[in-house]
Amino acid sequence: MEQYPAMEVAYWELVPYMPGLEKEDLTVANKKDFIFRSAGKAFELMVKELELERQQGGLHESVSLIELQKEDAVEALATLAAPCKHVPDMLDTLQALGVPFSIATTLGKPRVPVCVKACGMEDYFPPDRIHSGESDFDPPQFKPDPAVYLKAAMAEDALPKNCLAVEDSLSGVGSAANAGVGMIVGYVGGTHIATAEEEQQAHVLMSGDKSNTKQGADVVISDMRDLKYLVQFFRRERKEGRERPYNIANRMLQGRLRGKFWV
Repeated sequence: MEQYPAMEVAYWELVPYMPGLEKEDLTVANKKDFIFRSAGKAFELMVKELELERQQGGLHESVSLIELQKEDAVEALATLAAPCKHVPDMLDTLQALGVPFSIATTLGKPRVPVCVKACGMEDYFPPDRIHSGESDFDPPQFKPDPAVYLKAAMAEDALPKNCLAVEDSLSGVGSAANAGVGMIVGYVGGTHIATAEEEQQAHVLMSGDKSNTKQGADVVISDMRDLKYLVQFFRRERKEGRERPYNIANRMLQGRLRGKFWV
């Protein structure tokens, strides 16, 4: 699913409480910067960070009322959320290949189920296939904590090393790596990443800066249709007992992937 609408809604929900923000600061560039920095964060965590920023700026009054605006955000997402390009077709392909899949997200409920419904993906992601770091744990376990990926793997009765994660945020990559997920595919094809910024973001996802072991994405793709080949590649590697580092560029993908990719 597209992450941009959720982050844009969060931006407009939080803007009135941002200390020192002037009208002239409400630019498209600043909004895009917020979305880029916030990708992978739960709304609750953004609120806590804002509260700390306000306290450091001498604003000691509570802004916990922001939590009450979650309902407004959910209502907005019910209209704004849309699938990333080629995702529905790729989910059909994964089903045809017999590959089970689920959502492992930092975002809370009911935000995620609302997005799933708005995207027309309820058949792909029933409630038992939606795992939330914010809502399924007490206290919440936000990425890059591995808890939500470990929960998702356990729900499929699978070892993390036999799972593949698709992530578009550095915190998400860190979560998957910290959980010991066998292959991590970064994705830069969402509309919150401009075409000119894809390469920069790809290198961010491969950096491993949020992983305890400095493991980043094994490969980054820009076209979701290419996930099929990576899943097939990973299945074969695991069947033959191979683990990372994978010889991805030379062994399989050159000349087969439709979009740009980075390894």
